[in-house]
Amino acid sequence: MKNSPRAFSAVMFDLDGTLTDSAEGIVRSIRYALAKLGIMEDDPARLKRFIGPPLKDSFREFYGVDEDMLDQVLAWYRERYIPHGMYENRLYPGVLEMLETLSKSGMRLFIATAKPEPMAVKIAAHFGITRYFEAIVGSLLDETRTCKEDVIRHLVATYLAGDTRGLVMVGDHMHDMTGALLTGAHPIGVAWGYGSRRELIDSGAAAIAQTPEELVGLLEAGL
Repeated sequence: MKNSPRAFSAVMFDLDGTLTDSAEGIVRSIRYALAKLGIMEDDPARLKRFIGPPLKDSFREFYGVDEDMLDQVLAWYRERYIPHGMYENRLYPGVLEMLETLSKSGMRLFIATAKPEPMAVKIAAHFGITRYFEAIVGSLLDETRTCKEDVIRHLVATYLAGDTRGLVMVGDHMHDMTGALLTGAHPIGVAWGYGSRRELIDSGAAAIAQTPEELVGLLEAGL
């Protein structure tokens, strides 16, 4: 790995849809918040659109929630998500083994997520994977630093001295790929999450892994 000119030394992982299958808890909590608005939504496909992007943007775009109601709707979402939805979640098969292998290889591992950082920290601890990561970086509870580009820039400035050489962003959505390209990181998509293969390709993924095992191979090969 040290002899490859494209060898990767640090990897940022998205959380929802990349490390964990979090759809159940997010979907139930979105449905709960929408019901408070009088919107009864039972279509799982429509609700899964919320996984990945900043929540306020999704409430605004998908259901036309007014600006003056966004904070309240977000509070309703968290009213259910924090005590319950956060743990209606599971690691994808093969993720634990993948993290163990990459950790032993000497790569620096990080989580870079649009999810609020305190929640991401609790989820990682719940699944016993905190030990694999040098840092877990997410958005702030005041809904700032929500876009993936800002999360990555903060991580790079804080933990990598501004240097993106050898840095990879691994994720399942276009936001992960575009965030990587805008910050100088190498974008690799995963096919097991919530974004489509076409979305990942169109947003600039340099490669797409079908399984965590295949992702290890891509990272070790510097592809």
